[in-house]
Amino acid sequence: MDARQANILVGETAAVVTAMRQNSKWAMVPRYMDGNGAGPGADDPLFEKFRTLRKRILTWAEWGDMRPNVFLEPFLDIVRSVETSGP
Repeated sequence: MDARQANILVGETAAVVTAMRQNSKWAMVPRYMDGNGAGPGADDPLFEKFRTLRKRILTWAEWGDMRPNVFLEPFLDIVRSVETSGP
């Protein structure tokens, strides 16, 4: 994965988190990119996985060793979660 693909992946994580924030359950959760971990819902596992993924993407040096399940897991967890719903 090159830098362009990494930027796409970071953008998609931001898009999912933005969509989640439109739900009143997560409206007050601190921004996942701030990384301060303070406030209500800061330890929400769904947000934490996206925070961790973003950090990994920005620090991965060897893109050839990256397994797809590493970056797909947070997205699949959102789909599987009983806390989220479809449109």
